[in-house]
Amino acid sequence: MDLHLRRRVGGIRTQLFAIELASTLYPLAERLSDNAKAIEHLARHLDRPGESRWFPKLESLDQEGLRRACLNTSFHNLSTDYIETNHYAPLLRKTRIPIEGSHVSCTEWLRAVDALRTVASVLAAARRKASMEPDEGCCGIAFVPFAQLVEVLCSALQGNVKIIRALVDRLVLAPEHKNLELWDQPLVRFGDHVLLVPTLIHSGSASRAIENIARQWAGPELFSARGGPFEEFIFSKLSKFELGTIRRGVTLVGNLGEPLEFDIVWLWEGHLFLIEAKCVKSVIEPSDYFNAKQELDKAIAQLDRRLEFVSRSWPALRAKLQPEDKLGEMPLDRIHPIAVLNAFCFTGRREGPVLVTDDRCLLRYFGDPNIYPTVIASNSLVQGPSAGRVRGDDDISPASLVAYLEKPGHVDALAREMKQNVVVLPPLKEGDSETLMLDLEFAPPGSSNQD
Repeated sequence: MDLHLRRRVGGIRTQLFAIELASTLYPLAERLSDNAKAIEHLARHLDRPGESRWFPKLESLDQEGLRRACLNTSFHNLSTDYIETNHYAPLLRKTRIPIEGSHVSCTEWLRAVDALRTVASVLAAARRKASMEPDEGCCGIAFVPFAQLVEVLCSALQGNVKIIRALVDRLVLAPEHKNLELWDQPLVRFGDHVLLVPTLIHSGSASRAIENIARQWAGPELFSARGGPFEEFIFSKLSKFELGTIRRGVTLVGNLGEPLEFDIVWLWEGHLFLIEAKCVKSVIEPSDYFNAKQELDKAIAQLDRRLEFVSRSWPALRAKLQPEDKLGEMPLDRIHPIAVLNAFCFTGRREGPVLVTDDRCLLRYFGDPNIYPTVIASNSLVQGPSAGRVRGDDDISPASLVAYLEKPGHVDALAREMKQNVVVLPPLKEGDSETLMLDLEFAPPGSSNQD
């Protein structure tokens, strides 16, 4: 699988994981259905949108109805689940956002964004109701007095006016906040008003924003706080399978007298797995990929060094694993260094002796051996018939695991559902010839992208 295809498949897996996670929140669907009706009801209280600029009177909204609508949104629920599942909890707990000589937590920030998204939904519904924008994906813009927006959000959240004002101010675009993206600060200030674009507000990702906030106000060193929980997560999951002997945080003395720490060491049926866990920032942009690749390169270098040490000093590690046993030599072809990341865009690579995977792919081997294709129906995922296997029914073994990690069947199945398209780029100026670009598009069974 080439580099570009691997990255695109990794992106698709990330999106499918988010959809899968969202599906666990329903029967929240019933609440969301009721909430959609509540938002439509709230939209009736707003004045009719103008053709271009619109100055909605937010004070006319039913404040009690808005409070109830804020409680029933999915953003905070889904964000919290996604954050926990992706090991963001240390960032959520430790990051503090400075405001007017004080600070607020990321949880308070999430609640403010939740309320702002609800207001944006009401504005979008009012515009659709007025038939100004037939395309629901384009719901116009509105100019709202800053003080009025603060007052409405304060009422919706039943919070302190000073804190809510400061939180709204943090959601206003500020170029000096270099680590924040447009989606993290979707409001634009114009004098006493803010420009409010519903589609822009709804484009934000909570986990991505928390990463950016941590970099902006806590520094990159805070990301190391995620490494321990990520390592513990992998260790605890593998331990539950009760396959061989597994240890975490094994420290030995290196060849030069320096401490040499192994994240996870796993001895299973005469095979030794050396696992290095790296929890990186989510990979969205090229800079994210570059930073994640640097962390991967570090993991590979560490594993190469540990492999060399173990090949020369196996008895020292053996004593940490099974001191009562007098195991013989460990052949080099039975030592498997594995780099495990939380990013999906490197999965299936092999760098010399090092196998590269992600935590979900690693654990997937021990689950249902059947591969079910991704079938999209009514904006949800439906399980199709089995289209292959990641392993045999009873074939859970070291050799089978290594073969799977080299070529994970379910990842390859997604790669086969990618369709190559030719994209015509618009000319820069009149008279220029067309520029053609090859692109990859995800076209699973049942999707509109499939021929």
